[in-house]
Amino acid sequence: MARGRLLADRALPPGAAPAAACLAAAAMALPTAAAQAGGTAPLEWRWWLGGGIEWFEWEEFFEGSRIVEETGPRFTIESGIDTRTAHQAGPVVALVGRLTLGRVDYDGRARTGGDEPRARSDTDYRGFHAVTEAGYRFELHPDHLLELTGGLELDGWSRMLQDTDDVDDPDIDEAAGYTENYLLLTARAATGLSHRVGDRHHIRWQVGGRYPFLVDEYDTGTETPLNPEGRGSIFADLEWQPVDARWSLRLYYEEYTLDDSDWEPAGVDEDLLVKQPRSESYRAGIALRYRVD
Repeated sequence: MARGRLLADRALPPGAAPAAACLAAAAMALPTAAAQAGGTAPLEWRWWLGGGIEWFEWEEFFEGSRIVEETGPRFTIESGIDTRTAHQAGPVVALVGRLTLGRVDYDGRARTGGDEPRARSDTDYRGFHAVTEAGYRFELHPDHLLELTGGLELDGWSRMLQDTDDVDDPDIDEAAGYTENYLLLTARAATGLSHRVGDRHHIRWQVGGRYPFLVDEYDTGTETPLNPEGRGSIFADLEWQPVDARWSLRLYYEEYTLDDSDWEPAGVDEDLLVKQPRSESYRAGIALRYRVD
């Protein structure tokens, strides 16, 4: 039976553990630094749980042409702690974790040596996203606070492309899927405002930029580690909360841009060269949060 191979996918690379330890150490140090910045007053923390849904897009480009497109919804579960407990100036510290899972539609090329027909399939995603940040709130007006923050993100996901027989080539009975695994360590900075609207609502919004300075990818199909180069990208979020309510509603937008990697000899066959094309991902989501304490 003739078999092709889908143009996608890579379990966590060797650098995952050190990067996670680095992020955890940074998170442990932030409360102390923030407390020192705020003087002797202790920080008041809130712990919240949440979940939601996001629209996800993934695109790959080779020699200026888009060769892969994935689109579809994904589900999120999140939790975090932060010091945004009151509408007042002072230090801000936050540690947030999010789990993502979902199946999206795949439309792109299938790898079959020199022949590259298009194929349609599904791609399963499993991922985590951890953010630690610290900064300060400045009072512009009793009802308006300016917030400046900086921090780190640790982002990892598995992109699992499924086998398919929906291939634009009658000589190919089935195109085989495989998995790509990604790990990114990213620096971020943001600015935003917190508004008290009358005595009924709080609205907080934030916009910022981020740059992944560590990008590891592993292609399980060819057993090849790859290192695409990270590029700057943007993110934004908006949170609305009724005064004295334990729940809030958050809207967010995030993107990543990764330049193509170098050609690397495949782990399964050094005569075979493998590369990751330029990749772009976009996600826009909505989440409901509930304050536990």
